[in-house]
Amino acid sequence: MKRQVVLPNLLTACSLCCGLFVIFKMNMIHPGTAVFTQVQICVQILLLAAVFDALDGALARVIRAETEFGCFFDSMADAVSFGVAPSVVILKTLSVIPGSLLSFFLAASAMTYSVAGVLRLVRFSTTPPSDDPEKKGTFTGLPITGAALAALSPMLLLTSEGWQNLFPTSDFVRAIVAICVFFFLGYLMVSRWRFASLKAINVRVVSPYLFFIIAIITSLILFAVLESFPVALLIISWGYVIPAWAYAIIHLARGRRKAALDETEEEIDQSNE
Repeated sequence: MKRQVVLPNLLTACSLCCGLFVIFKMNMIHPGTAVFTQVQICVQILLLAAVFDALDGALARVIRAETEFGCFFDSMADAVSFGVAPSVVILKTLSVIPGSLLSFFLAASAMTYSVAGVLRLVRFSTTPPSDDPEKKGTFTGLPITGAALAALSPMLLLTSEGWQNLFPTSDFVRAIVAICVFFFLGYLMVSRWRFASLKAINVRVVSPYLFFIIAIITSLILFAVLESFPVALLIISWGYVIPAWAYAIIHLARGRRKAALDETEEEIDQSNE
Protein backbone atom coordinates (compact mmCIF):
# COMPACT_ATOMS: atom_id res chain seq x y z
CA MET A 1 0.00 0.00 0.00
CA LYS A 2 1.40 3.37 -1.00
CA ARG A 3 2.40 5.85 1.67
CA GLN A 4 -0.09 8.51 0.49
CA VAL A 5 -2.91 5.95 0.77
CA VAL A 6 -1.86 4.97 4.31
CA LEU A 7 -2.08 8.52 5.67
CA PRO A 8 -5.88 8.95 5.34
CA ASN A 9 -6.44 5.43 6.70
CA LEU A 10 -4.20 6.27 9.64
CA LEU A 11 -6.45 9.21 10.50
CA THR A 12 -9.47 6.92 10.18
CA ALA A 13 -7.81 4.49 12.56
CA CYS A 14 -7.30 7.33 15.04
CA SER A 15 -11.01 8.14 14.84
CA LEU A 16 -11.85 4.47 15.41
CA CYS A 17 -9.49 4.28 18.40
CA CYS A 18 -11.20 7.29 19.97
CA GLY A 19 -14.58 5.58 19.73
CA LEU A 20 -13.25 2.27 21.06
CA PHE A 21 -11.53 4.04 23.96
CA VAL A 22 -14.79 5.71 24.96
CA ILE A 23 -16.69 2.41 24.80
CA PHE A 24 -14.07 0.53 26.83
CA LYS A 25 -13.78 3.34 29.38
CA MET A 26 -17.54 3.60 29.94
CA ASN A 27 -17.94 -0.18 30.20
CA MET A 28 -15.69 -0.09 33.28
CA ILE A 29 -18.25 2.12 35.00
CA HIS A 30 -21.41 0.81 36.64
CA PRO A 31 -24.66 2.14 35.11
CA GLY A 32 -25.75 5.40 36.69
CA THR A 33 -22.43 6.10 38.40
CA ALA A 34 -20.77 8.12 35.62
CA VAL A 35 -20.06 11.64 36.84
CA PHE A 36 -20.10 14.79 34.74
CA THR A 37 -16.30 14.94 34.37
CA GLN A 38 -16.16 11.42 32.94
CA VAL A 39 -18.96 12.12 30.49
CA GLN A 40 -17.38 15.40 29.39
CA ILE A 41 -14.03 13.72 28.73
CA CYS A 42 -15.76 11.06 26.62
CA VAL A 43 -17.63 13.71 24.64
CA GLN A 44 -14.40 15.61 24.02
CA ILE A 45 -12.70 12.42 22.83
CA LEU A 46 -15.58 11.84 20.40
CA LEU A 47 -15.18 15.43 19.21
CA LEU A 48 -11.56 14.57 18.49
CA ALA A 49 -12.81 11.52 16.57
CA ALA A 50 -15.02 13.85 14.52
CA VAL A 51 -11.98 15.99 13.70
CA PHE A 52 -10.05 12.91 12.55
CA ASP A 53 -13.11 11.83 10.53
CA ALA A 54 -13.22 15.18 8.74
CA LEU A 55 -9.47 15.24 8.12
CA ASP A 56 -9.17 11.75 6.63
CA GLY A 57 -11.62 12.46 3.83
CA ALA A 58 -10.20 15.91 3.16
CA LEU A 59 -6.65 14.54 3.03
CA ALA A 60 -7.68 11.69 0.72
CA ARG A 61 -9.24 14.15 -1.72
CA VAL A 62 -6.27 16.53 -1.63
CA ILE A 63 -3.64 13.85 -2.33
CA ARG A 64 -6.03 11.93 -4.60
CA ALA A 65 -5.81 8.79 -2.50
CA GLU A 66 -9.52 7.92 -2.31
CA THR A 67 -9.97 4.13 -2.40
CA GLU A 68 -12.85 1.70 -1.92
CA PHE A 69 -11.07 0.26 1.10
CA GLY A 70 -10.77 3.71 2.66
CA CYS A 71 -14.45 4.45 2.14
CA PHE A 72 -15.59 1.24 3.84
CA PHE A 73 -13.02 1.62 6.61
CA ASP A 74 -14.28 5.16 7.25
CA SER A 75 -17.89 3.95 7.42
CA MET A 76 -17.02 1.18 9.88
CA ALA A 77 -15.08 3.60 12.07
CA ASP A 78 -18.00 6.04 12.04
CA ALA A 79 -20.40 3.24 13.00
CA VAL A 80 -18.35 2.53 16.12
CA SER A 81 -17.39 6.08 17.13
CA PHE A 82 -20.68 7.85 16.34
CA GLY A 83 -23.20 5.02 16.18
CA VAL A 84 -22.32 2.83 19.19
CA ALA A 85 -20.19 4.99 21.49
CA PRO A 86 -22.83 7.74 22.11
CA SER A 87 -25.40 5.10 23.08
CA VAL A 88 -22.98 3.51 25.55
CA VAL A 89 -22.08 6.87 27.11
CA ILE A 90 -25.71 7.91 27.57
CA LEU A 91 -26.82 4.54 28.95
CA LYS A 92 -24.00 4.58 31.50
CA THR A 93 -25.16 7.95 32.84
CA LEU A 94 -28.61 6.59 33.70
CA SER A 95 -29.71 4.34 36.52
CA VAL A 96 -32.98 2.57 35.74
CA ILE A 97 -34.58 -0.53 37.19
CA PRO A 98 -33.64 -3.60 35.07
CA GLY A 99 -36.68 -5.24 33.49
CA SER A 100 -38.87 -2.16 33.89
CA LEU A 101 -40.83 -0.59 31.05
CA LEU A 102 -38.53 2.43 31.16
CA SER A 103 -35.41 0.26 30.75
CA PHE A 104 -37.04 -1.52 27.81
CA PHE A 105 -37.80 1.70 25.93
CA LEU A 106 -34.39 3.10 26.79
CA ALA A 107 -32.60 0.05 25.38
CA ALA A 108 -34.92 -0.04 22.36
CA SER A 109 -34.33 3.64 21.58
CA ALA A 110 -30.55 3.26 21.95
CA MET A 111 -30.54 0.27 19.60
CA THR A 112 -32.77 2.16 17.17
CA TYR A 113 -30.31 5.03 17.12
CA SER A 114 -27.29 2.75 16.56
CA VAL A 115 -28.99 0.66 13.86
CA ALA A 116 -30.25 3.79 12.11
CA GLY A 117 -26.73 5.18 12.13
CA VAL A 118 -25.35 2.02 10.52
CA LEU A 119 -28.12 2.00 7.91
CA ARG A 120 -27.40 5.63 7.13
CA LEU A 121 -23.71 4.85 6.59
CA VAL A 122 -24.52 1.85 4.38
CA ARG A 123 -26.85 3.95 2.25
CA PHE A 124 -24.22 6.66 1.93
CA SER A 125 -21.52 4.15 0.93
CA THR A 126 -23.63 2.33 -1.65
CA THR A 127 -25.40 5.31 -3.25
CA PRO A 128 -23.52 6.89 -6.17
CA PRO A 129 -23.18 10.69 -6.21
CA SER A 130 -26.18 12.45 -7.72
CA ASP A 131 -25.88 14.62 -10.81
CA ASP A 132 -28.92 16.65 -9.77
CA PRO A 133 -27.70 20.24 -9.17
CA GLU A 134 -30.38 20.72 -6.51
CA LYS A 135 -28.87 17.89 -4.47
CA LYS A 136 -25.32 19.16 -4.65
CA GLY A 137 -23.91 20.08 -1.25
CA THR A 138 -26.56 18.12 0.66
CA PHE A 139 -26.82 14.78 2.45
CA THR A 140 -29.73 12.34 2.38
CA GLY A 141 -30.50 11.93 6.06
CA LEU A 142 -28.82 13.50 9.04
CA PRO A 143 -25.04 12.83 9.05
CA ILE A 144 -24.12 10.43 11.83
CA THR A 145 -21.46 12.78 13.23
CA GLY A 146 -24.03 15.52 13.76
CA ALA A 147 -26.46 13.00 15.22
CA ALA A 148 -23.85 11.81 17.74
CA LEU A 149 -23.13 15.32 19.01
CA ALA A 150 -26.85 16.14 19.11
CA ALA A 151 -27.51 12.99 21.15
CA LEU A 152 -24.72 13.62 23.65
CA SER A 153 -25.20 17.35 24.21
CA PRO A 154 -28.57 17.22 26.10
CA MET A 155 -27.34 14.48 28.44
CA LEU A 156 -24.08 16.31 29.05
CA LEU A 157 -25.99 19.43 30.01
CA LEU A 158 -28.46 17.57 32.24
CA THR A 159 -25.63 15.89 34.16
CA SER A 160 -23.62 19.10 34.63
CA GLU A 161 -23.27 20.53 38.11
CA GLY A 162 -24.60 23.93 37.09
CA TRP A 163 -27.81 22.44 35.69
CA GLN A 164 -28.36 20.12 38.63
CA ASN A 165 -27.95 23.04 41.06
CA LEU A 166 -30.54 25.12 39.20
CA PHE A 167 -32.90 22.40 37.99
CA PRO A 168 -32.36 19.06 39.75
CA THR A 169 -33.21 16.42 37.15
CA SER A 170 -33.94 12.82 38.11
CA ASP A 171 -32.80 9.75 36.22
CA PHE A 172 -36.39 9.21 35.10
CA VAL A 173 -36.59 12.60 33.39
CA ARG A 174 -33.17 12.20 31.80
CA ALA A 175 -34.15 8.73 30.58
CA ILE A 176 -37.29 10.14 28.93
CA VAL A 177 -35.20 12.83 27.25
CA ALA A 178 -32.71 10.22 26.04
CA ILE A 179 -35.50 8.04 24.62
CA CYS A 180 -37.04 10.95 22.69
CA VAL A 181 -33.65 12.12 21.40
CA PHE A 182 -32.63 8.61 20.31
CA PHE A 183 -35.85 7.97 18.38
CA PHE A 184 -35.90 11.44 16.81
CA LEU A 185 -32.28 11.38 15.64
CA GLY A 186 -32.61 7.78 14.46
CA TYR A 187 -35.56 8.80 12.28
CA LEU A 188 -33.66 11.78 10.86
CA MET A 189 -30.69 9.59 9.90
CA VAL A 190 -32.74 7.07 7.90
CA SER A 191 -35.14 9.66 6.50
CA ARG A 192 -35.05 11.11 3.00
CA TRP A 193 -34.73 14.66 4.30
CA ARG A 194 -31.95 16.61 2.64
CA PHE A 195 -29.46 18.07 5.12
CA ALA A 196 -26.99 20.75 4.11
CA SER A 197 -23.32 19.82 4.00
CA LEU A 198 -20.86 22.12 5.71
CA LYS A 199 -18.43 21.33 2.88
CA ALA A 200 -20.74 23.18 0.50
CA ILE A 201 -20.38 26.46 2.36
CA ASN A 202 -18.53 28.85 0.08
CA VAL A 203 -17.90 32.24 1.62
CA ARG A 204 -16.78 34.89 -0.82
CA VAL A 205 -14.66 37.61 0.70
CA VAL A 206 -16.21 40.85 -0.55
CA SER A 207 -14.92 43.11 2.19
CA PRO A 208 -11.95 43.14 4.58
CA TYR A 209 -14.46 43.75 7.37
CA LEU A 210 -15.64 40.15 6.88
CA PHE A 211 -12.43 38.92 8.50
CA PHE A 212 -13.16 41.11 11.51
CA ILE A 213 -16.70 39.73 11.80
CA ILE A 214 -15.47 36.15 11.50
CA ALA A 215 -12.84 36.82 14.16
CA ILE A 216 -15.51 38.16 16.53
CA ILE A 217 -17.81 35.17 15.93
CA THR A 218 -14.93 32.74 16.41
CA SER A 219 -13.91 34.48 19.64
CA LEU A 220 -17.48 34.29 20.96
CA ILE A 221 -17.69 30.59 20.15
CA LEU A 222 -14.37 29.86 21.85
CA PHE A 223 -15.43 31.90 24.88
CA ALA A 224 -18.72 30.01 25.07
CA VAL A 225 -16.93 26.66 24.82
CA LEU A 226 -14.44 27.57 27.53
CA GLU A 227 -17.06 29.17 29.77
CA SER A 228 -19.75 26.51 29.46
CA PHE A 229 -18.89 23.55 27.26
CA PRO A 230 -22.24 21.71 27.69
CA VAL A 231 -24.31 24.76 26.70
CA ALA A 232 -22.04 25.57 23.76
CA LEU A 233 -22.18 21.99 22.48
CA LEU A 234 -25.97 21.92 22.78
CA ILE A 235 -26.38 25.18 20.85
CA ILE A 236 -23.90 24.22 18.13
CA SER A 237 -25.16 20.66 17.58
CA TRP A 238 -28.88 21.39 17.64
CA GLY A 239 -28.20 24.69 15.88
CA TYR A 240 -27.35 22.54 12.89
CA VAL A 241 -30.01 19.83 13.28
CA ILE A 242 -33.10 22.04 13.69
CA PRO A 243 -32.37 24.64 10.95
CA ALA A 244 -31.25 21.89 8.55
CA TRP A 245 -34.46 19.95 9.23
CA ALA A 246 -36.53 23.10 8.73
CA TYR A 247 -34.70 23.79 5.45
CA ALA A 248 -35.36 20.21 4.34
CA ILE A 249 -39.09 20.62 5.01
CA ILE A 250 -39.20 23.92 3.10
CA HIS A 251 -37.22 22.40 0.22
CA LEU A 252 -39.60 19.42 0.08
CA ALA A 253 -42.66 21.70 0.13
CA ARG A 254 -41.25 23.77 -2.74
CA GLY A 255 -40.55 20.63 -4.73
CA ARG A 256 -44.09 19.34 -4.28
CA ARG A 257 -45.52 22.74 -5.18
CA LYS A 258 -43.41 22.88 -8.33
CA ALA A 259 -44.48 19.36 -9.29
CA ALA A 260 -48.14 20.28 -8.74
CA LEU A 261 -47.79 23.42 -10.89
CA ASP A 262 -46.10 21.46 -13.67
CA GLU A 263 -48.86 18.87 -13.56
CA THR A 264 -51.52 21.59 -13.70
CA GLU A 265 -49.85 23.27 -16.67
CA GLU A 266 -49.62 19.93 -18.46
CA GLU A 267 -53.33 19.29 -17.92
CA ILE A 268 -54.17 22.78 -19.24
CA ASP A 269 -52.07 22.19 -22.35
CA GLN A 270 -53.76 18.86 -22.99
CA SER A 271 -57.24 20.40 -22.59
CA ASN A 272 -56.35 23.20 -25.03
CA GLU A 273 -55.31 20.65 -27.60
